Amino acid sequence: MRIFFCTGNQSKINEANQFASLFRPEITFEMDKICFSEIQSLSQEEILLHKLSQKKDDKFPFVIDETGIFFEEFNDFPGTLTKFIFTSLGCEGIKRLLTKNKRAFYRTTLLYSEDGKNYSFHTGMIYGHIDFNKTEICDKNFPFSSIFIPEGFNKPLIEISSHRKFMDHR
Repeated sequence: MRIFFCTGNQSKINEANQFASLFRPEITFEMDKICFSEIQSLSQEEILLHKLSQKKDDKFPFVIDETGIFFEEFNDFPGTLTKFIFTSLGCEGIKRLLTKNKRAFYRTTLLYSEDGKNYSFHTGMIYGHIDFNKTEICDKNFPFSSIFIPEGFNKPLIEISSHRKFMDHR
């Protein structure tokens, strides 16, 4: 079964196919490259519905995702603003923000549709903390993965390649 993943990020496609090959080998993901305009909202579901309204092709079934990192110290900020905040502040700016509580979690919400009219939401989360001892950003597509340490591990998410297939927010 082929599912279109509405994204321009090849890394997301690779990750989805790696997961599917392990747990659902009958599924493959193919890119449906759409450049979405995003609304400003703190609701992942609201953002996904706005993206859905922009999908005009007939590639079905499909998924659209919205991912964010949430800092407990700031009432779960930046969330849906993750990309904007990281682009604006970088690692050093984030480091200055998180002075007391470095607990954080990733949350991804997927919108899945088989026909473009009916849809369902699916959410995944992974908990951990931010560690600034490793500030080199290894993957520009997933910048916080270099400083996010999942619970039960002592390495950043990006370095847990052998375990990552069993633990991921997406």
